Amino acid sequence: MSKRKSKKNDLAKAKVTRRMASERPKKSYDASLLWVLGAIVLLSFIAFSPSLSNDFVNWDDDIYVTDNPLITQLSAENVYKYFTEPIASNYHPITILSLAIDYQIAELKPFWYHLVNVLLHCLNILLVFYFTYLLSHKNKMVGLITCLIFALHPMHVESVAWVAERKDVLYTVFFMLSLIVYLFYQSTKNIRYLLACFAFFVLSLLSKPSAVVLPLILLLIDWYQNRKLNDKWLLLEKIPFFVLAFVIGYVTVLIQADTAISDFDKYSLAERFCFASYGFVMYLVKLFVPFKLSALHPYPLAAGSLPTIFWLMPALVVLLLGLTVWSLKRTKVLAFGMAFYFINLALVLQFVSVGMAVMSERYTYVSYIGLAFIIGLAFDYGTKQQGAFKKYGQYGLVACALVLAVLTYQRCQVWQNGEKLWTDVIEKYPNKAPVAYNNRGNYFRNKGKIPAAIKDFNQAIAIKSDYHLAYTNRGNAYFSSQKNELALADYNKVLSLVADNDKAYCNRAAVYFKMGKYPEGIADATKAIELNPYYVDAYMNRGVLYSVTKQHQLAAADYTSLLKYQPKNHQVLNWRGIAYRNLKQYQKSLSDRKSVV
Repeated sequence: MSKRKSKKNDLAKAKVTRRMASERPKKSYDASLLWVLGAIVLLSFIAFSPSLSNDFVNWDDDIYVTDNPLITQLSAENVYKYFTEPIASNYHPITILSLAIDYQIAELKPFWYHLVNVLLHCLNILLVFYFTYLLSHKNKMVGLITCLIFALHPMHVESVAWVAERKDVLYTVFFMLSLIVYLFYQSTKNIRYLLACFAFFVLSLLSKPSAVVLPLILLLIDWYQNRKLNDKWLLLEKIPFFVLAFVIGYVTVLIQADTAISDFDKYSLAERFCFASYGFVMYLVKLFVPFKLSALHPYPLAAGSLPTIFWLMPALVVLLLGLTVWSLKRTKVLAFGMAFYFINLALVLQFVSVGMAVMSERYTYVSYIGLAFIIGLAFDYGTKQQGAFKKYGQYGLVACALVLAVLTYQRCQVWQNGEKLWTDVIEKYPNKAPVAYNNRGNYFRNKGKIPAAIKDFNQAIAIKSDYHLAYTNRGNAYFSSQKNELALADYNKVLSLVADNDKAYCNRAAVYFKMGKYPEGIADATKAIELNPYYVDAYMNRGVLYSVTKQHQLAAADYTSLLKYQPKNHQVLNWRGIAYRNLKQYQKSLSDRKSVV
């Protein structure tokens, strides 16, 4: 056979081979993977779907959304304020920007805010899968189990079903993206991936300061992936990350020093160590047994009298640490997962008391990824062995997923409104959580159930005699029922406890108005505005006081300040129109009156 003929035959065979290869059925693992991922996301959406019919709750949702004048106008001035001023004792401009965008779309319809939270959670499920899939050297089983636990665990309901925790689901999006592109950087050494990692880190920090721990997680990944310690870039490339983390961390401490961070001397060093140990262990326990879930897990009421269980916790931490170190002889998996868990919890383990809770379920949103990763690898190992686990393990996994989904579905319903939320806390911690009685009382007051509200405020004060919020809200309840002297006494009590309380000054101004003490009312409203320049109620109260004292120019100025944040407030437009008429500025008056009509 000639060489030319032989070549033709070879080419013909090659074409047939290519055609046969193209006609062969493609491997279905990618399609099956997408189906499984889609099922997890869908099941998670169903599990969290009760939150879509929930209302706003009276726990920070007012500060962030319903009473936040800065989100009502998406103006350049307001956006500038998001990035230059703390809001709600935090610096999280991108979170506030996202809520402002929500307001432009849906104003104060809670469905939209809840839907965005759930959709962000669904996005995070996919990101958690991809991160752990890459981290486990493209092990699909590990990625799926890790994201399954993340998707459905009822401890995550607080982060998703609570509108004010938009910052949790939002910062996690950028946090996970940063980790994913860092894995790309590790494998390619392409500097563009490192720059993208830093950019996502910045966005995560601007969504929630909790992202400050990301540089430590990057070093942890380096260790887990066996990156050589003598690599000169190992630390140098992370210097910008640590510098920015330090700056944001320092700013956050300054902002929260007088509000969120409690008195450091209230508890002894030993007690604070017990609190940190208690949180570390109990978060881990609730991963496997999610019991007694609550929006608030209060501190013991009296320092120096901790329950015995708190004193036992440090010993358990030492035991867990010993087990983790011992495991290093065989594998890095347990150490990596526990370190990921601890690093993301370290700043909120209440060694320094932040807020009013010894532990908060929302803090597990990212930290549980480390523990779920351990479970994913353990499950994958078990399915590759002979025995009952290989045969029945997947059935057990499906059963666990369904149990978690049901628990999450039920837990979302607790966040339906302030009454259900705080009644749940009171049932879990009777006579131990004054904030629960205060907030439920506030819900009752807003619904016009004044006697029930006063009863709850009285209970909150009985538990904590210096609880200024309960005095403020009881004063509001008395004011609503025309008991001005009792309201005045409560506002005076608040100011004796907290001298710069803007709400007490604003509300006392309203009492002075009712009592005909106009100069005193103007002075109090002015003080409230000095303390909080965005306090719309204070502008309203002072504007009304200026009107009744015939200081119409000043009244019109206050109404104008208020309308910057509430441009569709017809009542205020009407009042300003009256003020302009009294000033004989008839064109402006007519314009305001037309706006009302």
